[in-house]
Amino acid sequence: MSCATLIIRLSATLTQRFGNLYNEDNVAISGTHTHAGPGGYLQYVVYSVTSLGFIPQSFDAIVTAIEMSILQAHKNLKSGSIFINTGAFVTYALIVVVRAVLENSGLWQTEKWTPKWADKQLFALSPICHLFNFKTFN
Repeated sequence: MSCATLIIRLSATLTQRFGNLYNEDNVAISGTHTHAGPGGYLQYVVYSVTSLGFIPQSFDAIVTAIEMSILQAHKNLKSGSIFINTGAFVTYALIVVVRAVLENSGLWQTEKWTPKWADKQLFALSPICHLFNFKTFN
């Protein structure tokens, strides 16, 4: 879990190390929800109650770990590609069970094979990292 204080500190440490290469506009910090992490690193009171307040050592350890992971990624940069595509939602993407339930409820449009409430627009983002230097497939 991230917070504004963590992002501000991380941005400052990245600026010291890399200049303007990495900043708040091109680095995304995301986390997995866990109950096994250290407490006291968020500036929000509710999250710090169980740890009896803010714990600078926890905060510094998390900032350092994120900075080290960015440094490791930076040292191992590889060329890659990102493909973006949009299109209509295809028929076979919906499972048969959902269709059966919707047909019974009257929400299924059989002529279009798509439920009335479904977002019919598909957006696909496919990052391709060239980690192993495979030749391009023809």
